Amino acid sequence: MIEVAFAAWIAIVGVLVLVPASRGISWRGAVFVAPLTGTAMFILSGVVLVAMSRFSVVAAVVVASAAALAIASIGSRRLPDRRWLVSAAAAGAAVAGGVAALAWQVPTVRLTSDSYHYLMSSLALVRSGTLGGVYNGLLLKRQLGVPLLHTVGSLTGRGYGLLWGPLLGVSTFGTMAWLAWDGMRSMGVRRAWRWGIVLSALCFAVTTNRVLYNFSYVNGHMLFAGLLLGGVAFGWLAVRTEEWALIIPASLMVGALLPVRAEAGIIVATFLVVFVVSDDIPARWRAVLLAPSVMTVVLWDMATLPRLVTRLAPSLLASPAGEAVAIAVLALLLGMSTRGTLKRFARFAPQAGIVVLVFVLGGFVAKDPSMLSTSVSALFTAATATGYWGSFWITMPILVILAGFVRVPAQRYLLYGLASFPFVLPILAYLRGSPYHSGSGDSGNRMLVHIVPLVVLVVALAAGRAALALSSDDTRTEPQTAISHT
Repeated sequence: MIEVAFAAWIAIVGVLVLVPASRGISWRGAVFVAPLTGTAMFILSGVVLVAMSRFSVVAAVVVASAAALAIASIGSRRLPDRRWLVSAAAAGAAVAGGVAALAWQVPTVRLTSDSYHYLMSSLALVRSGTLGGVYNGLLLKRQLGVPLLHTVGSLTGRGYGLLWGPLLGVSTFGTMAWLAWDGMRSMGVRRAWRWGIVLSALCFAVTTNRVLYNFSYVNGHMLFAGLLLGGVAFGWLAVRTEEWALIIPASLMVGALLPVRAEAGIIVATFLVVFVVSDDIPARWRAVLLAPSVMTVVLWDMATLPRLVTRLAPSLLASPAGEAVAIAVLALLLGMSTRGTLKRFARFAPQAGIVVLVFVLGGFVAKDPSMLSTSVSALFTAATATGYWGSFWITMPILVILAGFVRVPAQRYLLYGLASFPFVLPILAYLRGSPYHSGSGDSGNRMLVHIVPLVVLVVALAAGRAALALSSDDTRTEPQTAISHT
C-alpha cells in the first residue's frame, strides 16, 4: 500500500503548488489538477537532483524535495481560505489514494518494448543514483520524465509504479472536464447544458480505445497529454480571468513536459509562442511562464551534453540541442515583445511560426517527398481505421474547425497550437529519419493522444457557447464572473 500513500502525497504536493493560484481555481478543480501539478514538481525536483548527481534510490526523497519547493512557492503570499486548503488537500489525497488503491487491486498495466526501455533507465537511476548508469541511446530517446516516475517501483520491489497511468488519466480528464464546466459557467451557460456537454465530451473521450489504453500503458503519452493540457489551458484561464497567479502551475507543468519525450521542445514552442508575445499578459508573468522551462533545459543540457560530446555521438545531440534552441527562441521573442522598437515585429511571431513550419516542411519534402506522402497516408489510415481510434479523428477535426467560428473568450490561446500540430507531426517524421506507418503502435499514432484533452476542451467550450446563443432564456443564466470557489 506504499503506492496509495505515495499517490496521496503527490496530490497534497500538487495542492500546495496551487496555493498561490487559489483565487483562480475552486477547491473542486484543485482536486483534479493536483496530481498533475504534484507530478510536475516530482519531475522538476528529479531533474535538479539528477543534474547534481544526488538522486536518491528512495523516490520519497524526490517527493520530499517537491514538497519543499511547493511550500517555497507560497513564499510571502497570504495563505488561502482555510476551507479551500483543507478541502482541496483532503479530497485530493482521498481521490488520488483511491485511484492508486484501485490500480493496486485491479492491475491493468500494459507493457511494450518501449515500456521496458523506460524501465531499464529507471532501474539504472535507482542503482547508480546518477545518469552515469543510463545508456546514452535510451537517455536521449526516452528522456528522463517517465523513468523518474517509475523509480517509485524501488519502494515496492516491483520495478515500476502501478499508479501512474490511472492517476494521470483521471487527473487529466478530470481537469479537462472542470475547465470545460467552469469555462461554460463563466460564459453564462445554464447548468443543464453544462452537465450534458461535459458528460458527453468526457464519455466520448475516455471510451475511445486509444485514450483508455493509455490509462494503463507504461509510456509518456498520458503524462504528456496532461501536462500539455495544464500548461496551455491554465495560461488561457489566466488570460480569461486575469488571475495571473494561474501562470505559476502552468509554467511548472510546461517545464516538466520538456524531459518527457524527445519531441517536447518543438511542441512546447509551437503551443507557447502565442503566450510569450501577447500584450494581454504582463511581461513579468510571461517571464514566469518560461522560467521553469529555461531551468529544465539548462540543467538537462549540463547533465547530458558533456557525456555525449566526449563520446562523439552527434546524432544524440538532436534532442537536447533542439530543446535548447526552442526555448531560446521563445526567450528571445519574449525579450523582443518588451522593447518598443521590436515589439511590432514580435507580435507577428505566431503567424510567422506557421510560415516557418510550412517552409521547414517544404524543405524536407523537396529532399524526400515520398516520406511525406507515406507518413500522411499512414496517419490518416491509423486515425480512421487501423489505429483503434473509432470515430474520434473522423468527427473531432471537423468540430474543431467549426469551433473556430464560435466566439469563445481568449480562444486563440487554445487553438494556435492545435493549428500548428498538423505541420509538426510530419516534420517529426523527417527528424526521426523514417516515415510513420499505419499500425496502432507507431509513434505517429501514439502522439495523437497528446492533443486529445485540448481538442475535447475546445469543442466542449464551443458547444457551450453555441448552446448559449441558441437558448431563448439567456437573461436567466448565471452572470459572467470569475471562477467560483464553491
